[in-house]
Amino acid sequence: MMTRKKWLPYLAKKLVIFLVSVLALSIIVFAVSRLSPRDPLVSYYGERTEKMSPAERQQTMERLGLNAPLTTQYVRWLEGALRGEFGISYKYKQDVLDVIAARIGNTLLLGLPGFILTFVLALLLGLVCAWREDSWLDKIISKAGTVLSCVPEFWLSLVLILFFSVIWRLLPSSGAYTIGRENDIGDRLRHLVLPMSVMILSHLWYYAYSQWESGEGYNRYITAELETFRKAAWKRQILRRFDARDAIRVLDVGTGPGFFACILSEEGLEVTAIDQSAGMLEKARENAAKLGVHPTFMHMNVNQMDFLDESFDVIVNRNVTSTLQYPEKLYAEFKRVLKPGGMLLIYDANWHAHLYDPELMKKVRAREEAHFRKYGTREVVTEDNPEFLATCPMTRYKRPEWDERVLTDLGFILNFL
Repeated sequence: MMTRKKWLPYLAKKLVIFLVSVLALSIIVFAVSRLSPRDPLVSYYGERTEKMSPAERQQTMERLGLNAPLTTQYVRWLEGALRGEFGISYKYKQDVLDVIAARIGNTLLLGLPGFILTFVLALLLGLVCAWREDSWLDKIISKAGTVLSCVPEFWLSLVLILFFSVIWRLLPSSGAYTIGRENDIGDRLRHLVLPMSVMILSHLWYYAYSQWESGEGYNRYITAELETFRKAAWKRQILRRFDARDAIRVLDVGTGPGFFACILSEEGLEVTAIDQSAGMLEKARENAAKLGVHPTFMHMNVNQMDFLDESFDVIVNRNVTSTLQYPEKLYAEFKRVLKPGGMLLIYDANWHAHLYDPELMKKVRAREEAHFRKYGTREVVTEDNPEFLATCPMTRYKRPEWDERVLTDLGFILNFL
């Protein structure tokens, strides 16, 4: 765990990054809006601008501060923003804070229930997919979710408006309520249906996949490993590379149901385990509790770890890079958080290469048939999600050649075993 002495500079660094990011974003947005070819007076006064004389235009520009250099305009705006004065909205002719205050209620009314419904429905879909894994229902939900996740929100909005508002005339196409019926709860709910449907359908599969990925199937496999000879075999494989009696801090990246975290904690090592799936971490905590060990589990983006530089002596990961869109970022993060002279242990393979190699696919199918003849059950590996895997570059890279090149460029000394 980080001590207070380490946490303070870490938090200070994050705060500085946040403030610099906000400042940079404000400069970019301000500059783009000011450099727009559209006349700002037209935005503010509309068609009346055409009737202004040159003297009136000049006077108006000076009154609004638009004649000053761009840097001066930004400094004035920033000074006002720091006092809580964000200026006047050219579109609404009102104070910016008044414009925000008038609309924040509708935003929260749509956003909060939408988020809750998305999470609840995603949880239910994830449980159904895990419960009926590889069934026709699981496959239909998976395919439908993949299609929905690829549909742009604006296009989905137009389709729903076309059918439900234009053709069937069942729901309103816009607005928060019908004019004159702002206190009618039923009318407000009708206006929420279409925008909330778009919000839920556009994000549902992402969260459902996270829950499905949390996975009963994978957890059953890991639980079985913890109860067989594989547990001892993995311990020997990892522990022979360093002296476990030393005070070693281990980072398990992409821990899943916590296999590495559990077996290394049993050896008395200080283990921190991270994963992007909250569902997986719940399974990992359950497995750790069964074994009576206490690794630290953290929900975290593996490509942007919230750890100080040079924090760990050993990093282990298993079958992680093959599922990432930017695996080189992960390796760069490994380099950052690993102590000088530390050890990186990667256990991975050319997973799913058969989807892009016809000859390898034939071998995989032959192995499936041999498994069926011997055991009477089919262990199908050709029904993976090709749409998702197509976004993962490691599916098509030849390994370990790719890993060797990237890790060498980062300064690692390699030892393939």
